[in-house]
Amino acid sequence: MLWAIVGLPGSGKSTFFRLMTNKGSSGKSGKGLDIAVTHVPDPRIDVLVKIFKPKKISPAEIEFADTIGQIGSGGSVFSELQSAGAMVYCIRAFDTGLGAPEPTADLNKLIGELSLFDLNILERKFESYDKALRSAKPDLRAKIETERVVVERLKTLLESGGHIRETNLDPESTEIAASLGLLTAKPAVAVLSCDETTYTNKNALLSEFTGAFPSVPALAIMTLTEIELNELDPEEAEIFRAEYGLSEPVIDRFILKAYEAAGIITFFTCGEKEVHAWPIRKGATALEAAGKIHTDLAKGFIRAEVVAYKDIVGDGGWSEARTAGHLRLEGRDHIIDDGDNIVIKFAL
Repeated sequence: MLWAIVGLPGSGKSTFFRLMTNKGSSGKSGKGLDIAVTHVPDPRIDVLVKIFKPKKISPAEIEFADTIGQIGSGGSVFSELQSAGAMVYCIRAFDTGLGAPEPTADLNKLIGELSLFDLNILERKFESYDKALRSAKPDLRAKIETERVVVERLKTLLESGGHIRETNLDPESTEIAASLGLLTAKPAVAVLSCDETTYTNKNALLSEFTGAFPSVPALAIMTLTEIELNELDPEEAEIFRAEYGLSEPVIDRFILKAYEAAGIITFFTCGEKEVHAWPIRKGATALEAAGKIHTDLAKGFIRAEVVAYKDIVGDGGWSEARTAGHLRLEGRDHIIDDGDNIVIKFAL
């Protein structure tokens, strides 16, 4: 999933991009976006590697996109943001020449900018329905009418100052909002970019912020300090992290919030050839997991062999899990749990 980092001028979004990817720029980019990929840390991979001793290790990956140009400064990157699966709201929580930080006010302003773009999309879409209905075949009219009702409801919500993400949409409305690329409907995490002084007050900052935006998971980060820690020897960095009360690297803390916001879990495929971590939406079926691995597996799906993470670790491998009775045969509609290890049986 591509996470687009957005922020007002001076928010520190490009610094956060560098922190997450260890890059100032990337090998691939699109118009208005600078994109880089980083591995998702997961200690379960290390445990599985010890068991299977694979020739190849493939951790999950996450893409970050830094917006080239600043929202609110006259540049337009909104259309490029539509390709993102989720958003990172980078919010200034450090004191600079711009004045004292106002995280809640800044996010209100940022969401306001995104909402105006969404409203423009919805207005144009709504205006197109009369023409579409006149030329539509009878079997398509009901679908168009349903979509028009949803679009009108979303438009009214934004006009009243609401945020689409804070509204409990039914699955059909959620699908329509996603198909239109609405920015305020995308999963989001807020990063409060702190300096060492403001970080000492992080609990109060986060409490006030989450009170104003309960639908946006947030975390406070000493962005520049974390970059400096990444440049140190790991043992030395660990000492300084302990002094700051940081129990783990920043990417670990961010992934936890990001996966929570986007509803993502991880399943594994494991063996002597490879240990591979696969991110997938929470609630996904065995058939979807098969398609995540390869489209041919989904097309020829017969069944899935599934072992829970705790069982494959406790038993020590696939054969041992089968002997212990922990290996289950599941059909295409089986819901994948976080940490499941699976093998897809399929026919060509």
